[in-house]
Amino acid sequence: MKKNRKRKISLIMAMALLAAGLTACSNIKSDSGEEEITLTVWQLKPEIAETLPEVFAKYTEQHPNIKITVDRPGGNDYDTTIKAQMASGVYPDLYMVNSYSVMESFAKGGNAQDITDEAFVDNFMEEFMRSISYDGKIYGVPCEVDGVGIIYNKEIFKKAGIESVPKTLDELSSACEKLKAVNVTPFSVGIKDSWTMNQSFSLLHGELMDAYDFTQKMNRGEESFRREEIASAFDFIDIMKNNCNDKPSDSDYSNMCSLFAQGKSAMMVCGMWGMTSVLMIDPDIEVGVFAVPVSDKPEDARLCADNAAVFCMPPQSEHKEETLKLMEWMSGDEFARLYAEKCGIYMPTENAALPKDAESGWEDIRTYIEEGNITTLPFLYYTSGFDAGIALQPYFTGDFSREQVMDAWDELWKSLLM
Repeated sequence: MKKNRKRKISLIMAMALLAAGLTACSNIKSDSGEEEITLTVWQLKPEIAETLPEVFAKYTEQHPNIKITVDRPGGNDYDTTIKAQMASGVYPDLYMVNSYSVMESFAKGGNAQDITDEAFVDNFMEEFMRSISYDGKIYGVPCEVDGVGIIYNKEIFKKAGIESVPKTLDELSSACEKLKAVNVTPFSVGIKDSWTMNQSFSLLHGELMDAYDFTQKMNRGEESFRREEIASAFDFIDIMKNNCNDKPSDSDYSNMCSLFAQGKSAMMVCGMWGMTSVLMIDPDIEVGVFAVPVSDKPEDARLCADNAAVFCMPPQSEHKEETLKLMEWMSGDEFARLYAEKCGIYMPTENAALPKDAESGWEDIRTYIEEGNITTLPFLYYTSGFDAGIALQPYFTGDFSREQVMDAWDELWKSLLM
Protein backbone atom coordinates (compact mmCIF):
# COMPACT_ATOMS: atom_id res chain seq x y z
CA MET A 1 0.00 0.00 0.00
CA LYS A 2 2.83 2.36 0.89
CA LYS A 3 4.50 1.64 -2.43
CA ASN A 4 1.27 2.42 -4.30
CA ARG A 5 0.83 5.61 -2.28
CA LYS A 6 4.40 6.66 -3.09
CA ARG A 7 3.82 5.94 -6.77
CA LYS A 8 0.64 8.07 -6.71
CA ILE A 9 2.46 10.92 -4.99
CA SER A 10 5.33 10.66 -7.48
CA LEU A 11 2.86 10.65 -10.38
CA ILE A 12 1.03 13.71 -9.05
CA MET A 13 4.32 15.57 -8.57
CA ALA A 14 5.45 14.65 -12.07
CA MET A 15 2.17 15.90 -13.56
CA ALA A 16 2.45 19.09 -11.56
CA LEU A 17 5.98 19.66 -12.83
CA LEU A 18 4.89 18.92 -16.40
CA ALA A 19 2.02 21.39 -16.12
CA ALA A 20 4.37 24.02 -14.71
CA GLY A 21 6.77 23.37 -17.55
CA LEU A 22 4.02 23.73 -20.17
CA THR A 23 2.86 26.97 -18.58
CA ALA A 24 6.40 28.29 -18.67
CA CYS A 25 6.71 27.30 -22.32
CA SER A 26 3.48 29.09 -23.25
CA ASN A 27 4.69 32.31 -21.64
CA ILE A 28 8.15 32.58 -23.14
CA LYS A 29 9.74 35.92 -22.41
CA SER A 30 11.79 37.91 -24.91
CA ASP A 31 15.08 39.59 -24.00
CA SER A 32 13.07 42.70 -23.13
CA GLY A 33 11.10 40.73 -20.55
CA GLU A 34 7.85 40.94 -22.52
CA GLU A 35 5.86 37.88 -23.49
CA GLU A 36 6.93 36.59 -26.89
CA ILE A 37 4.05 36.51 -29.38
CA THR A 38 3.96 35.04 -32.87
CA LEU A 39 1.56 36.63 -35.36
CA THR A 40 0.50 34.53 -38.34
CA VAL A 41 -0.06 36.35 -41.64
CA TRP A 42 -1.56 34.79 -44.76
CA GLN A 43 -1.00 36.56 -48.09
CA LEU A 44 -2.14 35.73 -51.61
CA LYS A 45 0.58 37.07 -53.94
CA PRO A 46 3.34 34.71 -55.11
CA GLU A 47 5.48 37.62 -56.29
CA ILE A 48 5.92 38.95 -52.74
CA ALA A 49 6.35 35.60 -50.96
CA GLU A 50 10.01 36.34 -50.25
CA THR A 51 9.92 40.12 -49.94
CA LEU A 52 6.94 40.68 -47.62
CA PRO A 53 8.72 38.92 -44.70
CA GLU A 54 11.62 41.33 -45.29
CA VAL A 55 9.22 44.24 -44.83
CA PHE A 56 7.82 42.79 -41.61
CA ALA A 57 11.37 42.23 -40.33
CA LYS A 58 11.57 45.98 -39.73
CA TYR A 59 8.55 45.79 -37.42
CA THR A 60 9.86 42.84 -35.45
CA GLU A 61 13.21 44.61 -35.12
CA GLN A 62 11.37 47.46 -33.39
CA HIS A 63 9.20 45.06 -31.35
CA PRO A 64 11.54 42.26 -30.11
CA ASN A 65 8.72 40.36 -28.44
CA ILE A 66 6.82 39.99 -31.74
CA LYS A 67 7.53 37.36 -34.36
CA ILE A 68 5.68 37.29 -37.69
CA THR A 69 5.30 34.20 -39.84
CA VAL A 70 4.09 34.72 -43.41
CA ASP A 71 2.47 31.94 -45.42
CA ARG A 72 0.49 31.49 -48.64
CA PRO A 73 -1.77 28.52 -47.88
CA GLY A 74 -2.91 26.56 -50.90
CA GLY A 75 -0.74 28.44 -53.38
CA ASN A 76 -2.86 29.17 -56.46
CA ASP A 77 -5.91 27.78 -54.60
CA TYR A 78 -5.42 30.38 -51.88
CA ASP A 79 -8.99 31.68 -51.60
CA THR A 80 -10.55 28.22 -51.47
CA THR A 81 -7.93 26.98 -49.02
CA ILE A 82 -8.23 29.79 -46.49
CA LYS A 83 -12.04 29.57 -46.53
CA ALA A 84 -11.76 25.86 -45.76
CA GLN A 85 -9.22 26.54 -43.03
CA MET A 86 -11.46 29.11 -41.38
CA ALA A 87 -14.49 26.82 -41.67
CA SER A 88 -12.52 24.19 -39.75
CA GLY A 89 -11.60 26.68 -37.02
CA VAL A 90 -8.05 27.54 -38.12
CA TYR A 91 -7.43 31.28 -38.24
CA PRO A 92 -4.42 33.54 -38.83
CA ASP A 93 -4.02 36.89 -37.13
CA LEU A 94 -4.04 38.77 -40.42
CA TYR A 95 -4.83 37.73 -43.99
CA MET A 96 -4.83 39.30 -47.44
CA VAL A 97 -7.67 38.92 -49.94
CA ASN A 98 -8.85 40.76 -53.03
CA SER A 99 -10.95 43.84 -52.38
CA TYR A 100 -14.64 44.49 -53.03
CA SER A 101 -16.73 41.31 -53.44
CA VAL A 102 -14.09 38.87 -52.14
CA MET A 103 -13.51 40.90 -49.00
CA GLU A 104 -17.26 41.36 -48.62
CA SER A 105 -17.76 37.58 -48.57
CA PHE A 106 -15.37 37.28 -45.61
CA ALA A 107 -17.08 40.15 -43.80
CA LYS A 108 -20.51 38.61 -44.36
CA GLY A 109 -19.20 35.30 -43.06
CA GLY A 110 -18.03 36.85 -39.80
CA ASN A 111 -14.34 36.40 -40.64
CA ALA A 112 -13.29 40.05 -40.92
CA GLN A 113 -13.11 42.48 -38.00
CA ASP A 114 -14.83 45.85 -38.29
CA ILE A 115 -12.05 48.46 -37.83
CA THR A 116 -14.13 51.55 -38.63
CA ASP A 117 -13.40 53.22 -35.31
CA GLU A 118 -9.63 52.71 -35.38
CA ALA A 119 -7.77 56.02 -35.68
CA PHE A 120 -5.36 54.73 -38.32
CA VAL A 121 -8.11 54.43 -40.96
CA ASP A 122 -7.69 58.18 -41.42
CA ASN A 123 -4.44 57.36 -43.24
CA PHE A 124 -6.26 55.51 -46.03
CA MET A 125 -6.82 57.33 -49.33
CA GLU A 126 -10.43 58.49 -49.38
CA GLU A 127 -10.73 57.58 -53.08
CA PHE A 128 -10.45 53.86 -52.34
CA MET A 129 -12.58 53.45 -49.21
CA ARG A 130 -15.39 51.67 -51.05
CA SER A 131 -13.00 48.83 -51.92
CA ILE A 132 -12.53 47.95 -48.23
CA SER A 133 -16.04 48.66 -47.00
CA TYR A 134 -19.19 46.63 -46.60
CA ASP A 135 -22.55 47.82 -45.29
CA GLY A 136 -21.00 51.16 -44.29
CA LYS A 137 -18.17 49.64 -42.24
CA ILE A 138 -14.43 49.34 -42.90
CA TYR A 139 -12.93 45.86 -42.74
CA GLY A 140 -9.21 46.10 -43.42
CA VAL A 141 -6.05 47.89 -44.53
CA PRO A 142 -6.00 48.60 -48.28
CA CYS A 143 -2.71 47.37 -49.68
CA GLU A 144 -2.38 47.70 -53.45
CA VAL A 145 -3.03 50.61 -55.79
CA ASP A 146 -3.65 49.35 -59.30
CA GLY A 147 -3.53 52.00 -61.98
CA VAL A 148 -4.63 50.59 -65.33
CA GLY A 149 -4.62 52.48 -68.61
CA ILE A 150 -2.43 52.84 -71.68
CA ILE A 151 1.25 52.37 -70.92
CA TYR A 152 3.35 54.10 -73.57
CA ASN A 153 6.99 54.35 -74.59
CA LYS A 154 8.02 57.98 -74.09
CA GLU A 155 11.01 57.79 -76.42
CA ILE A 156 8.94 56.40 -79.30
CA PHE A 157 6.22 59.03 -78.78
CA LYS A 158 8.88 61.73 -78.99
CA LYS A 159 10.35 60.16 -82.13
CA ALA A 160 6.92 60.13 -83.75
CA GLY A 161 6.33 63.79 -82.88
CA ILE A 162 3.50 63.11 -80.42
CA GLU A 163 3.86 66.03 -78.04
CA SER A 164 1.04 65.23 -75.60
CA VAL A 165 -0.89 62.11 -74.70
CA PRO A 166 -4.18 61.61 -76.56
CA LYS A 167 -7.33 62.48 -74.61
CA THR A 168 -9.93 61.93 -77.33
CA LEU A 169 -10.56 59.17 -79.84
CA ASP A 170 -9.60 61.46 -82.74
CA GLU A 171 -6.32 62.36 -81.03
CA LEU A 172 -5.63 58.66 -80.47
CA SER A 173 -6.28 57.86 -84.14
CA SER A 174 -3.93 60.69 -85.14
CA ALA A 175 -1.23 59.34 -82.79
CA CYS A 176 -1.57 55.89 -84.35
CA GLU A 177 -0.95 57.32 -87.81
CA LYS A 178 2.17 59.16 -86.61
CA LEU A 179 3.50 55.96 -85.04
CA LYS A 180 2.95 53.94 -88.20
CA ALA A 181 4.77 56.68 -90.14
CA VAL A 182 7.93 55.84 -88.17
CA ASN A 183 7.35 52.09 -88.65
CA VAL A 184 6.15 51.36 -85.13
CA THR A 185 3.02 49.32 -84.44
CA PRO A 186 0.77 51.49 -82.24
CA PHE A 187 -0.63 48.77 -79.96
CA SER A 188 0.52 45.34 -78.86
CA VAL A 189 -2.31 43.08 -77.74
CA GLY A 190 -2.50 39.60 -76.27
CA ILE A 191 -6.08 38.52 -76.92
CA LYS A 192 -5.17 34.83 -76.90
CA ASP A 193 -5.33 35.38 -73.13
CA SER A 194 -8.94 36.52 -72.89
CA TRP A 195 -8.39 38.21 -69.53
CA THR A 196 -6.32 40.92 -71.21
CA MET A 197 -9.38 42.00 -73.19
CA ASN A 198 -11.60 41.66 -70.13
CA GLN A 199 -9.23 44.15 -68.54
CA SER A 200 -9.43 46.49 -71.55
CA PHE A 201 -13.22 46.44 -71.67
CA SER A 202 -13.37 46.94 -67.91
CA LEU A 203 -11.50 50.24 -68.22
CA LEU A 204 -13.91 51.51 -70.83
CA HIS A 205 -16.84 50.36 -68.74
CA GLY A 206 -15.55 52.26 -65.71
CA GLU A 207 -15.03 55.46 -67.69
CA LEU A 208 -18.35 55.42 -69.51
CA MET A 209 -20.71 54.92 -66.55
CA ASP A 210 -21.02 54.05 -62.88
CA ALA A 211 -19.94 50.46 -63.41
CA TYR A 212 -20.31 49.56 -59.73
CA ASP A 213 -24.00 50.48 -59.74
CA PHE A 214 -24.36 48.67 -63.08
CA THR A 215 -22.92 45.41 -61.70
CA GLN A 216 -25.21 45.56 -58.64
CA LYS A 217 -28.21 45.85 -60.97
CA MET A 218 -26.89 43.04 -63.18
CA ASN A 219 -26.70 40.83 -60.09
CA ARG A 220 -30.38 41.58 -59.44
CA GLY A 221 -31.34 40.90 -63.05
CA GLU A 222 -32.24 44.54 -63.66
CA GLU A 223 -29.62 45.53 -66.27
CA SER A 224 -28.20 44.58 -69.64
CA PHE A 225 -24.99 45.23 -71.57
CA ARG A 226 -27.18 46.35 -74.46
CA ARG A 227 -26.74 50.01 -73.64
CA GLU A 228 -25.67 52.96 -75.76
CA GLU A 229 -22.81 53.85 -73.42
CA ILE A 230 -21.40 50.35 -73.58
CA ALA A 231 -21.80 50.20 -77.35
CA SER A 232 -19.54 53.27 -77.58
CA ALA A 233 -16.77 51.25 -75.90
CA PHE A 234 -16.29 49.53 -79.24
CA ASP A 235 -15.09 52.81 -80.77
CA PHE A 236 -11.85 52.48 -78.80
CA ILE A 237 -11.69 48.71 -79.29
CA ASP A 238 -11.91 49.24 -83.07
CA ILE A 239 -8.99 51.67 -83.01
CA MET A 240 -6.92 49.16 -81.06
CA LYS A 241 -8.01 46.29 -83.33
CA ASN A 242 -7.07 48.21 -86.49
CA ASN A 243 -3.69 49.34 -85.15
CA CYS A 244 -2.22 46.31 -83.40
CA ASN A 245 0.32 43.58 -84.03
CA ASP A 246 -0.19 40.90 -86.68
CA LYS A 247 -2.10 37.74 -85.76
CA PRO A 248 -3.54 39.18 -82.53
CA SER A 249 -5.48 35.96 -81.88
CA ASP A 250 -2.18 34.08 -81.60
CA SER A 251 -0.64 36.67 -79.31
CA ASP A 252 -0.77 36.10 -75.55
CA TYR A 253 0.02 38.36 -72.60
CA SER A 254 3.70 37.45 -72.64
CA ASN A 255 4.02 38.36 -76.32
CA MET A 256 2.14 41.62 -75.76
CA CYS A 257 4.66 42.69 -73.12
CA SER A 258 7.60 41.45 -75.18
CA LEU A 259 6.62 43.45 -78.28
CA PHE A 260 6.27 46.56 -76.16
CA ALA A 261 9.57 46.01 -74.34
CA GLN A 262 11.42 45.54 -77.64
CA GLY A 263 10.08 48.82 -79.02
CA LYS A 264 8.08 47.05 -81.72
CA SER A 265 4.92 48.65 -80.36
CA ALA A 266 4.43 51.99 -78.62
CA MET A 267 1.44 51.24 -76.39
CA MET A 268 -0.27 48.47 -74.47
CA VAL A 269 -3.41 48.49 -72.34
CA CYS A 270 -2.27 47.08 -69.03
CA GLY A 271 -1.74 47.64 -65.33
CA MET A 272 1.68 48.40 -63.94
CA TRP A 273 2.08 44.71 -63.13
CA GLY A 274 2.95 44.32 -66.82
CA MET A 275 6.14 46.29 -66.25
CA THR A 276 7.65 43.34 -64.41
CA SER A 277 7.90 41.47 -67.72
CA VAL A 278 8.88 44.58 -69.69
CA LEU A 279 11.75 45.56 -67.38
CA MET A 280 13.24 42.07 -67.60
CA ILE A 281 13.79 42.77 -71.32
CA ASP A 282 14.61 46.48 -71.17
CA PRO A 283 15.38 47.73 -67.64
CA ASP A 284 16.04 51.25 -68.94
CA ILE A 285 12.78 51.81 -70.82
CA GLU A 286 11.03 55.06 -69.89
CA VAL A 287 7.27 54.77 -69.80
CA GLY A 288 4.25 56.88 -69.02
CA VAL A 289 0.62 56.07 -68.37
CA PHE A 290 -2.49 57.82 -69.64
CA ALA A 291 -6.23 57.24 -69.43
CA VAL A 292 -7.99 55.44 -72.26
CA PRO A 293 -9.80 57.96 -74.50
CA VAL A 294 -13.49 57.07 -74.79
CA SER A 295 -15.11 59.96 -76.67
CA ASP A 296 -14.50 63.31 -78.35
CA LYS A 297 -14.49 65.01 -74.95
CA PRO A 298 -11.08 65.21 -73.17
CA GLU A 299 -12.76 65.29 -69.75
CA ASP A 300 -14.24 61.82 -70.31
CA ALA A 301 -10.77 60.25 -70.24
CA ARG A 302 -10.28 59.20 -66.61
CA LEU A 303 -7.68 56.75 -65.37
CA CYS A 304 -8.98 53.56 -63.83
CA ALA A 305 -7.25 53.37 -60.47
CA ASP A 306 -8.39 51.44 -57.43
CA ASN A 307 -7.31 49.38 -54.45
CA ALA A 308 -7.03 45.73 -55.43
CA ALA A 309 -6.31 43.97 -52.13
CA VAL A 310 -6.89 44.27 -48.40
CA PHE A 311 -5.41 42.92 -45.16
CA CYS A 312 -8.14 41.81 -42.74
CA MET A 313 -8.03 40.61 -39.16
CA PRO A 314 -10.42 37.79 -38.26
CA PRO A 315 -12.37 38.43 -35.03
CA GLN A 316 -11.14 34.98 -33.98
CA SER A 317 -7.50 36.16 -33.78
CA GLU A 318 -5.90 35.25 -30.45
CA HIS A 319 -3.74 38.38 -30.59
CA LYS A 320 -6.15 41.16 -31.58
CA GLU A 321 -4.38 43.95 -29.69
CA GLU A 322 -0.98 43.11 -31.19
CA THR A 323 -2.48 42.65 -34.67
CA LEU A 324 -4.19 46.04 -34.54
CA LYS A 325 -0.84 47.60 -33.65
CA LEU A 326 0.70 45.89 -36.67
CA MET A 327 -2.15 47.16 -38.88
CA GLU A 328 -1.55 50.66 -37.55
CA TRP A 329 2.11 50.42 -38.58
CA MET A 330 1.07 49.12 -42.00
CA SER A 331 -1.02 52.26 -42.44
CA GLY A 332 1.98 54.55 -42.01
CA ASP A 333 4.85 55.95 -44.04
CA GLU A 334 7.53 53.44 -43.03
CA PHE A 335 5.57 50.39 -44.19
CA ALA A 336 4.58 52.16 -47.43
CA ARG A 337 8.23 52.99 -48.19
CA LEU A 338 9.46 49.45 -47.52
CA TYR A 339 6.50 47.91 -49.36
CA ALA A 340 7.24 50.01 -52.45
CA GLU A 341 10.98 49.36 -52.23
CA LYS A 342 10.93 45.61 -51.62
CA CYS A 343 7.58 44.48 -53.06
CA GLY A 344 7.12 47.08 -55.81
CA ILE A 345 3.61 47.95 -54.63
CA TYR A 346 2.09 51.40 -54.16
CA MET A 347 0.16 51.60 -50.88
CA PRO A 348 -3.19 53.46 -50.96
CA THR A 349 -2.28 55.50 -47.89
CA GLU A 350 -1.58 59.20 -47.56
CA ASN A 351 1.93 60.30 -48.65
CA ALA A 352 2.88 56.74 -49.65
CA ALA A 353 6.18 56.25 -51.49
CA LEU A 354 6.16 55.15 -55.13
CA PRO A 355 7.86 51.99 -56.42
CA LYS A 356 11.20 52.80 -58.05
CA ASP A 357 10.78 50.45 -61.01
CA ALA A 358 9.06 52.34 -63.84
CA GLU A 359 8.70 55.27 -61.47
CA SER A 360 7.71 57.71 -64.21
CA GLY A 361 4.63 55.59 -64.89
CA TRP A 362 3.73 55.56 -61.21
CA GLU A 363 4.17 59.34 -61.09
CA ASP A 364 1.54 59.69 -63.83
CA ILE A 365 -0.84 57.48 -61.87
CA ARG A 366 -0.31 59.51 -58.71
CA THR A 367 -1.03 62.71 -60.63
CA TYR A 368 -4.35 61.34 -61.87
CA ILE A 369 -5.24 60.37 -58.29
CA GLU A 370 -4.23 63.73 -56.83
CA GLU A 371 -6.25 65.56 -59.48
CA GLY A 372 -9.27 63.37 -58.77
CA ASN A 373 -9.35 62.32 -62.40
CA ILE A 374 -9.94 58.63 -61.75
CA THR A 375 -12.64 56.00 -61.76
CA THR A 376 -12.83 52.47 -60.41
CA LEU A 377 -11.61 49.14 -61.80
CA PRO A 378 -14.78 47.18 -62.61
CA PHE A 379 -13.02 43.83 -63.05
CA LEU A 380 -12.42 43.92 -59.30
CA TYR A 381 -16.16 43.64 -58.62
CA TYR A 382 -17.52 41.80 -61.66
CA THR A 383 -19.40 38.67 -60.68
CA SER A 384 -17.01 35.75 -60.18
CA GLY A 385 -16.12 34.05 -63.46
CA PHE A 386 -17.18 36.88 -65.77
CA ASP A 387 -14.67 37.44 -68.58
CA ALA A 388 -15.66 39.99 -71.24
CA GLY A 389 -12.62 38.97 -73.27
CA ILE A 390 -14.12 35.61 -74.27
CA ALA A 391 -16.69 37.27 -76.55
CA LEU A 392 -14.20 39.90 -77.73
CA GLN A 393 -11.90 37.24 -79.20
CA PRO A 394 -14.32 36.48 -82.08
CA TYR A 395 -15.00 40.21 -82.43
CA PHE A 396 -11.32 40.75 -83.22
CA THR A 397 -11.49 38.10 -85.95
CA GLY A 398 -14.69 39.52 -87.42
CA ASP A 399 -16.87 36.58 -86.41
CA PHE A 400 -18.97 38.53 -83.87
CA SER A 401 -20.78 41.85 -84.26
CA ARG A 402 -21.01 44.41 -81.47
CA GLU A 403 -24.54 43.25 -80.72
CA GLN A 404 -23.49 39.61 -80.53
CA VAL A 405 -20.73 40.49 -78.09
CA MET A 406 -23.09 42.39 -75.79
CA ASP A 407 -25.67 39.59 -75.93
CA ALA A 408 -22.94 37.06 -75.08
CA TRP A 409 -21.96 39.16 -72.07
CA ASP A 410 -25.56 39.17 -70.84
CA GLU A 411 -25.86 35.42 -71.22
CA LEU A 412 -22.54 34.75 -69.49
CA TRP A 413 -23.42 36.97 -66.53
CA LYS A 414 -26.83 35.33 -66.13
CA SER A 415 -25.30 31.85 -66.24
CA LEU A 416 -22.89 32.74 -63.45
CA LEU A 417 -25.72 33.79 -61.13
CA MET A 418 -27.54 30.46 -61.42
